[in-house]
Amino acid sequence: GRMDYKVDPVVEAIDLGEFAEAISGEGLEAELDFCRAHLMLEVKTNLGVAVDADMMMVPYYDGKADESKAVKAGLSLSPSASAAETRTTRFWIAASPDDCPAGYEFVEADIRGILRDIPEKLEVRLAAGTDPESDCVLVPSAEYTLSAAYRFDLPLEFGEKFCVTFKDTLSGMPDIVGQLISKGRINLKGGVTSTLPAGLEVFLKPMDSNGRYVPLADG
Repeated sequence: GRMDYKVDPVVEAIDLGEFAEAISGEGLEAELDFCRAHLMLEVKTNLGVAVDADMMMVPYYDGKADESKAVKAGLSLSPSASAAETRTTRFWIAASPDDCPAGYEFVEADIRGILRDIPEKLEVRLAAGTDPESDCVLVPSAEYTLSAAYRFDLPLEFGEKFCVTFKDTLSGMPDIVGQLISKGRINLKGGVTSTLPAGLEVFLKPMDSNGRYVPLADG
């Protein structure tokens, strides 16, 4: 017959607070581009009929969920032979099928985009059930389950949009200082300390009090 059977939803959390804290601070702005970020999802169920599942990855900022930036993906789960047998389906969820291992089904999702403004947490929500328009056979006395396990990988390999910007102001300096810097008559020296677990190239773009870039003298 036909039945609209829903399995208890699965909710898991991925903590990114440590990384978010590393790129936060006064005057610091970051646009991240994790080109190889991916979620490896393993779903087990003993439902003896094909199951459709909806997955959402919801970012959290300042302790609040922002569902407007959520990433969604539809998954199809393979049926088991009986309620006594559990069937496992594995998914590689990413922006690209590159590096998808054997035995995994690629599912396209813009994980790369959701991480541009790094959240403190990603919540993975999985809701599944039978298609009410399809014929199926369910045993009323059986206990049907759905469980999920995941591994979230965030390789520190960045795309061309990656940029970290730090802004600070040296106050109380006369406007002529900008002219002297552009002519190479004054040198500015300083150091950069970074807690990011990655090597960075640093570029300096000085601006005057009117917000105009000050050209630097060659050498």
